[in-house]
Amino acid sequence: MRDRMASPETVSSTGEISPRFDKLLKDVTTELSPDELKHAVSSIKSNFKGKYEDQREQDLYSCLHLFANQGFVSEDNLTLLERFVTPKTSKKGRIEEKIQAFKKIRLREVKTKDELTGRDSDLEKVMTKLTTGSSSVVNLYGTSGVGKTTLAIETLSKWPGRKFTADLRGINEMKDVHFHVLNALTGSERTVVSYEANPVIGQMRQLKRDSQSDILLLLDNVDQFMIGDGEKANFVTLLQRLLGPKTDRGKSAKLKILLTSRTALRHGDSLDVENYEVKALDKAFSSALLHTQGTPSHGTPSLKGNEREKLAEMCQGNPLILNGMAAILRQEIANAKQLLKAIELHEQEVVRASRGRIAINRKGYSGERNI
Repeated sequence: MRDRMASPETVSSTGEISPRFDKLLKDVTTELSPDELKHAVSSIKSNFKGKYEDQREQDLYSCLHLFANQGFVSEDNLTLLERFVTPKTSKKGRIEEKIQAFKKIRLREVKTKDELTGRDSDLEKVMTKLTTGSSSVVNLYGTSGVGKTTLAIETLSKWPGRKFTADLRGINEMKDVHFHVLNALTGSERTVVSYEANPVIGQMRQLKRDSQSDILLLLDNVDQFMIGDGEKANFVTLLQRLLGPKTDRGKSAKLKILLTSRTALRHGDSLDVENYEVKALDKAFSSALLHTQGTPSHGTPSLKGNEREKLAEMCQGNPLILNGMAAILRQEIANAKQLLKAIELHEQEVVRASRGRIAINRKGYSGERNI
């Protein structure tokens, strides 16, 4: 009788691997024919002893789990799958596609994690404000490049209920805001002609009625609606209408709105908003980011301790600048000394230009007085 594979549920319950990695192992295994499974397991048994010898003759899935538990294969090291399993199968192309798709997702996860260096506390605080706070709107504000959007996206990914996002960068008219929010909620391509004809409010009301969990709406880059009484008032009105009357908020799922902007939202008492400032990273986290992201593939850091601290200080805790500097170091476009020298020369030029403007202004002011 043909030997059958062990139950995936039984094996995965003992492994310390993520569900997504577990799925990859299942997907790879199912692409092999019975003969290919038997050959792969036989090869493993001839090279590895102990628990591997106890596996059934076609149970490659359990063998891969053992490899994962012992650190021979992991989410960040798929060499065993690529060089041992894949070349010996008739469906090599399909397996390679699945491995590459997994790698792309993993790369995004690692990148987000690295970009969030030093933001764990911010993430926890923002999640707490959204889940247990009294405010229905939380505005993440701070200087350009400080990491507001990255923090907002990570917050969105952690949200347990339904979630939607609309990027309002470059949008200046409210009718376009209505369209983008509607498109985020429904994927509709219908053009919004006027505010009265816009169904976005009704769509949100329906979502809240139908949803079994609270909803999070991220409106990214709303700076243009933070200034000017008219546009700000219209934007606040839209937020109020999306949230609905306070008397109705206990009858259906709650809506929470997360904003990102460069300034705090000042609105009087018309809307309950909590402004949360996203500040620059401190020196320790800045230095750690340069170290983890700036090390070349050969593993030898180009920055010494004091050079890294100096560069981190020059970047002033700005994640955008820090990641840019790290990329230059990682790709070895410039070494640490060249990079530091270039920045120092630029700072000197800025200081000289500033002094020149001050001198000109003083001279002009003196001349005016003499006249």
